[in-house]
Amino acid sequence: MRLFLLFLVFFSFVTKNFNAFSQTSDKPEVVLTTGHNDQINALTISNDGRFLVSAGNNKIVKIWEVGIGMEYRTLSGTNGRVDQLCFSPDNIHLAAI
Repeated sequence: MRLFLLFLVFFSFVTKNFNAFSQTSDKPEVVLTTGHNDQINALTISNDGRFLVSAGNNKIVKIWEVGIGMEYRTLSGTNGRVDQLCFSPDNIHLAAI
């Protein structure tokens, strides 16, 4: 639960939309994401601010598109838990250690 709340606060900060949770709408918004099912150990954001990447104990790296707030891609196949993430300066490569 704490990790989910941390993600929401971080996502709000990244998109610079601090009033997103206090705005009212006539229609309810349905958001369905399939986040991590284990502890998150690393977060990073691309240099252009378009993507947020999260990784943890479940050997999965998730790439989130910040602008729409949805999962962009899931990468699997790591040998173990991921503790560090880093984008290359041109945002083409992602390192997960």
